[in-house]
Amino acid sequence: MEFTTRVETDFYGFKLSHSDSILLLGSCFSQNINKKLSYYGFYAFNPFGAIYNPMSILSDVRLLFEGTYPAENAFFSNDVWQSYDFHSDYSMPDRAAFLQNIDDTLSYGQFFTQNCSTVFISLGTAFFYTLKSSGKIVANCHKTPAAAFDRQMLSIEDCTKALNDLVKIFKDKRVIFTISPIRHLKDGLHQNQLSKAVLLTSVDKVCKKNSNCFYFPAYEIVLDELRDYRYYTEDMAHLSQTAVDYVWERFCEAFFTDETIKINAEVEKFRRMQNHRIINPESETGRAFAAKIETTAQMLKAKYRLCID
Repeated sequence: MEFTTRVETDFYGFKLSHSDSILLLGSCFSQNINKKLSYYGFYAFNPFGAIYNPMSILSDVRLLFEGTYPAENAFFSNDVWQSYDFHSDYSMPDRAAFLQNIDDTLSYGQFFTQNCSTVFISLGTAFFYTLKSSGKIVANCHKTPAAAFDRQMLSIEDCTKALNDLVKIFKDKRVIFTISPIRHLKDGLHQNQLSKAVLLTSVDKVCKKNSNCFYFPAYEIVLDELRDYRYYTEDMAHLSQTAVDYVWERFCEAFFTDETIKINAEVEKFRRMQNHRIINPESETGRAFAAKIETTAQMLKAKYRLCID
């Protein structure tokens, strides 16, 4: 007897391995996948932090190819320097350090983008915000009063155009789209559903038009297979670790080779060893265990080209 409706993934015609470098963009769901990829030793990079809508993602990606970040875009608020183009993870109390960190991120991001094979884009909402003072599209409002922004929901046509513009930038990459299953409750449940519908329709149009674009049904997996509040955190919007782990398993099934999955199992054993608490690091046993961890790390790096610390 079946108690859930299993969501089948497509046959994508390609598989990913540890030799692939993967750029991740978009909502906090992409950050969840980024953490998983990094944990298992993949070369993965998310240059901007959480960005939720197609317009902001497109605006930020264009920054990768514009050189030095405009210093005038930095502003001081809540005791730190911030930018409407970057997540608050980048905020710093020192202006020079803040701008240098952003320039370093953009420089490495450009290099990574030019050399990666695959781009993973998670879309959270079709709503976007612009500054009333300049019309600038923002990626993060940084708790600035709502009166400073205009809020709009993309039409299907405008959303599709923004995504097609993104795909043009990544024309020589595989682009994997997904719609984040995380609900934007502040929009209201009905508006959230309308927003997700715009994203779903637009992504479908883009994938049908571009042979290098693919859709992974994370949204459907959570809504149809995990349709229970026990798979959410206390805010009833974000996914629990159990749900993230399950979607990751489905992602592995869809995109990884059998060899890659076997390597992941080896890395999992190493991570458990790495996270083991050594009671007395200065003892002979403690030093021997630390040496074993380092030897195992070097072996995995040399054997499989892994990115592990």
